[in-house]
Parts: sequence; C-alpha cells; structure tokens
Amino acid sequence: MKLSTTLIVFGLGGATALGLQNLEGQSESAFEPVRPVTPYESPLERAIHLVESSGRLTAGEPLIGSYGERGPMQVTYDCWKDALEHDPSIGGTYDMVDDLQYSLHIFRAYMDRYATQRRGVYNDFQRAAIWNGGPRGHHKEATRKYSERVVSLL
Repeated sequence: MKLSTTLIVFGLGGATALGLQNLEGQSESAFEPVRPVTPYESPLERAIHLVESSGRLTAGEPLIGSYGERGPMQVTYDCWKDALEHDPSIGGTYDMVDDLQYSLHIFRAYMDRYATQRRGVYNDFQRAAIWNGGPRGHHKEATRKYSERVVSLL
C-alpha cells in the first residue's frame, strides 16, 4: 500500500504544496507550487480594493461610502449603470456590488469602456483616476492624491 502526504504551506504569496515521503520511504517530488487563489486579474484591482475599503469584504452589513458608493470597490450607482450598459452580460442588481467578485466585473467593464488608449489612457495612474473621478477623471487634478495612493501600492 502506497500512501503519500502533501503539506500545504501558507505565506504572503499564497499556498504552496510540498511533497513529503510516502510510507515506503520514497520521495514524492511530483508536486508543483499551487497558484494562489485570488479574485484579482491585476495588481491595480487589489490596490484599488485596498484604497477604497482597506481590503475589507462585505460581511452582513454593506460597506457604504460617504457619497452612496457601496461594496469593497466602492461602486457608485452611475458607475454600475455605465458598466452594465457597456457589458450587459454582467447582469444583476446594484446591491450585488457588495460582493467583491461582482464588483470586480463592474470595475473591468468600466475600465474597458473608459480607460482606453483611444481616450489617452496609458497607465495605472490614469486608470485609478478614472475609477475615482469618472470617465474624465484622468484630466482632473482632484484625483491626483487618490491615484498616487493607489500607485504606491503597486
């Protein structure tokens, strides 16, 4: 009978599987690092989540901002409408932005609509400004400090 064991080690970079020896003393070396499970497709998404809600997730009570924005990515109703207009396949209702995965879909659709090279957007500083200040946020001085905070986390 051949039994083997895998030890999962958690660290800052995620989980890694390490092979141990089986009961017959043979080394199990076929293990490869396990890719960390993350909802983010880019470092920008994580940085914005950290700036918007300190990385918090909605647990029971929705995260409501001072201007009515909600959820872990602090999505406004107008932003949500814009994103759904651009990509109706997302579907759902506004209160679903309380879920991080759903709010990231909204973020991606919004970026796909407004943070394009055709509109003069070439970097994460400008993308953060658009998320904070709307479609023309990258032209607003008022978004500079927000964008600097986001970029400092990249």
